[in-house]
Amino acid sequence: MPDFLIDYETLYKLGTKAGELKKTVDDAQAHDTGTTRYTEDQLGSWTTPEVLGDFYQAWRYAFQRAQEVLGSVEGTFTSVAKAWFDQDAALAAGARQQAAQFDYADYQGRAAAYQSWEKLSQTYVTMHHWDESGNLVEEKVALADQSNKPDLPGEPPKEFNYTNPDGSTNNTTFTYGDDGKVKGTTTSVTNKDGLSYKENTSFSGDGGYKTDIDHSDGKSTHVAMVVSPDGSTGTRTLTDEDGKKTEYKGDLKDDPSTWSKTYDQKEREKQDAANAQNVNNPNY
Repeated sequence: MPDFLIDYETLYKLGTKAGELKKTVDDAQAHDTGTTRYTEDQLGSWTTPEVLGDFYQAWRYAFQRAQEVLGSVEGTFTSVAKAWFDQDAALAAGARQQAAQFDYADYQGRAAAYQSWEKLSQTYVTMHHWDESGNLVEEKVALADQSNKPDLPGEPPKEFNYTNPDGSTNNTTFTYGDDGKVKGTTTSVTNKDGLSYKENTSFSGDGGYKTDIDHSDGKSTHVAMVVSPDGSTGTRTLTDEDGKKTEYKGDLKDDPSTWSKTYDQKEREKQDAANAQNVNNPNY
């Protein structure tokens, strides 16, 4: 049992409900014509317009404040919930991609076994042995038992789907090149409340890749890995939702979290702005 648990699904529902309530208040406000007093011609008895006018004045500003608060609650709760969902979804996407890769590796193993049997069953060697009469006999023998044919591997896996007990779904699809090798994968995670997260990855074939990530808040980020010609080092570039890049370099044998940061666009722009301000400062 964890010591600390964040139920972001409930948080998201609360934010959504606050948004629905805000819309109800908005709809009520939409009927506001700016008239704060009603006439007897409109409502009949002279006391009715007076009471309604007082009521209108009493709730008008309170509801305006309620709109602001509900909007703030909706924005805060849903944005926090989406951030936590994205973290979980990224882990789930990684797990599903790994499971899908296991499926593909299993297919590769079965395909290799069948191809090996097919080749060896048609490859013969010359064997010599003595028959029952004591004569030396020469015999051609296949390197693989022709009667023990393995199952055909079938088509390579095109997708991997999984539905969790809570109703959330994970889906991974494969894209293949003309050579039959995996050229890309797309993994999407959707929870029961409709929050979704997607990673679309294309592989360069030398260990490099590019991943486009669509987050639950509608924003997109990107990750690109370029491998050196000798395959020893890599450059990993992260692009945030504003298009700002951060670059890391390191040895492919090391954990990428230990790689050195070689470029930070946000920090560079901040430093450039500070330098420009100092140049324009007469006291500089």
